[in-house]
Amino acid sequence: KELEFDCVDGVAAAKGWREAIQAGLRNLVENALRVTPAGGTVRVIAGPGACLRVRDGGNGLTSEQLDTLIHRHARAENASRSGAGLGLAIVDQIMRAHGGVLATSPEHRELRLEFPDPVCGSEHPESA
Repeated sequence: KELEFDCVDGVAAAKGWREAIQAGLRNLVENALRVTPAGGTVRVIAGPGACLRVRDGGNGLTSEQLDTLIHRHARAENASRSGAGLGLAIVDQIMRAHGGVLATSPEHRELRLEFPDPVCGSEHPESA
């Protein structure tokens, strides 16, 4: 499996607690690596705006599936057996604490950390 990093035009800074944001992003990357088949690629993309996206080779999550998985102890079919089912619940709480959202784009097989726009002060981009 490969891990790629990319940055698109129009990236904005996100203000917040660095360690919490790192933990949220790490969780998404670890999950993405788990669902991506051998030889596949996980891409971490910064932007557009104050957004971090993680794309993987899995099936993608619908909004309904994500809504289920952000509850404590909820587990996906391919979840790690050693985990407690708290990962996406914690990521969701981190994003709420930063005024942002954890969103999904199943057609792109990606999860997004969408932060408020620090320049405009908007709440967050519309999520899928």
